[in-house]
Amino acid sequence: MIGAVLEGIDMLIDGPYVEALASSAGPWTGSANQRVIDMVATRLTHGVKLDSQMAGGPHLANPKARLLEK
Repeated sequence: MIGAVLEGIDMLIDGPYVEALASSAGPWTGSANQRVIDMVATRLTHGVKLDSQMAGGPHLANPKARLLEK
């Protein structure tokens, strides 16, 4: 069941929310200790790939093309 849910998402926010770190959160995270995992790239490469472009705001229109650029 978890695998089916993970197959349906493009991004995953990993890590607990820490209120003390909320002021330095990124655009996709609630607190600075969290990381954004690019699930499309993770599935294609069979390894966890962090989303290094998250600072630019929403950019999931074509995640496969973005992966090929790297």
